[in-house]
Amino acid sequence: MHHWLHVGLHSGHPILGLLHDSVEDGYLPKALLKIWPALDAITRREDETYAAYIERVAANPAATRVKICDLKHNLTRGGGPGPSLEKRYRTALARLEPLLHSKDTSL
Repeated sequence: MHHWLHVGLHSGHPILGLLHDSVEDGYLPKALLKIWPALDAITRREDETYAAYIERVAANPAATRVKICDLKHNLTRGGGPGPSLEKRYRTALARLEPLLHSKDTSL
C-alpha cells in the first residue's frame, strides 16, 4: 500500500498512481478496464453543451445503453423533472434509443 500511495502522491496522477498495479497484482479484475471508455463517454464535461455530450454518449454503445436507462429513470422518479428538463431528456432519448437496435452494447 505504501508504494501505491507514494506513486499516487508523487506522479501528478493520484488516482492512476494509486491504481497502477491493482489489476496486474490481482486486486481488481481486468474486465474493469473495459468500462473506462464508457465511463469517460457518459461523464459530461464542464464546458460541453448537452447536445455535444449526447453525441459523445451516442458514439459509445455501452454508454448509450446506460444513459437511456438514466434518462428514463430521471423521467419517472419523484415528481419527474420540470418541463425544460423533461424536454431535454425526451430529445436525448429520441437520439439515443434508435441506436440500441443498431449497436452491440455489451462491454
